[in-house]
Amino acid sequence: MQTTSSRFAALLIPLAIVSAGALSTTASHSASTSMNCSELVVNGGFETGSQGWTQMSAGGYDLISDFNPFTGVWGAYLGGIDDAEDRLSQTVNLPAGTTSITLHAWWSIATTETGGAFDWMTLSLLRPDGTLLSELLRVNDSAEPNVWDEVSVDLVPFAGQQVILQGQARTDGSNPTDFYIDDVSITACTSARHGYLPLVVATHRNRDFRGLP
Repeated sequence: MQTTSSRFAALLIPLAIVSAGALSTTASHSASTSMNCSELVVNGGFETGSQGWTQMSAGGYDLISDFNPFTGVWGAYLGGIDDAEDRLSQTVNLPAGTTSITLHAWWSIATTETGGAFDWMTLSLLRPDGTLLSELLRVNDSAEPNVWDEVSVDLVPFAGQQVILQGQARTDGSNPTDFYIDDVSITACTSARHGYLPLVVATHRNRDFRGLP
């Protein structure tokens, strides 16, 4: 009796089934990379009031306000009166070994000044002792009013440090300027590489067998 084995192909992951006849295999490996990101700022949109933030206002005002937020109901409102001295801050730990650490924030102004640069606002990183580490943003009353702008800053050079993120505004004795901040975010991302089992393709070639039942 004569039988002829049929041609077949099998995809085996990760093992190949071996049977009689000539067997050839090929294997390939594949991997992908994804980003794992975490938000480092607590209540960056100010929607839960003062949670996460420390406020200091020489005029005794609450700096988190429902007046003119960029999104949502609440935002930060600094300045707005003569001789204002306002500070809004939060301690943030910038992790080491990250692929990226990026600050994003939105800001705007409204002013009654008619010329010059008398009132100003900064967004800065401070050391834990309160000394300046880096000034990230500085704007004054000469900026275009009533327009929201975004600031984006790479913070990787400060990775591995505990810092104080601070918004500060100061006005002179007349024609005050309103400074607004909202949607403050510091995102830290780390790349993760994912591996997969090898893909083994086994192909059995046609072969005749004689004398088999």
